[in-house]
Amino acid sequence: MVAFGRLFTSAMALAMPAMAQTTPAQVVTNIQLITQKSQALQGPAQSISIINGPLIVIGLGPFPQIIVGFTDIVTTATTALAQMQGMNPVPAGAPSDNIFEAFREVS
Repeated sequence: MVAFGRLFTSAMALAMPAMAQTTPAQVVTNIQLITQKSQALQGPAQSISIINGPLIVIGLGPFPQIIVGFTDIVTTATTALAQMQGMNPVPAGAPSDNIFEAFREVS
């Protein structure tokens, strides 16, 4: 989960200068949504063991839930990044502080 969070944070940081179709509040909401979805997968991911690990071959155990969860996260992140394309730079102050705090929660 942490690696995905860092990857997402890096992608979002690179996209920040070129944003325009969304507001800072929507950026925060999107980041928080991805954080929640990532955290929801921690339980199933931590339940993988040597006993249920081989179940991935037949699509059982925690793996279907994890795969669906990652697919949902990627779809959400892709949509969020597309919405942010061309967004005006966020000025210093409360909106940018809120975005920073949301990023900090991801990583």
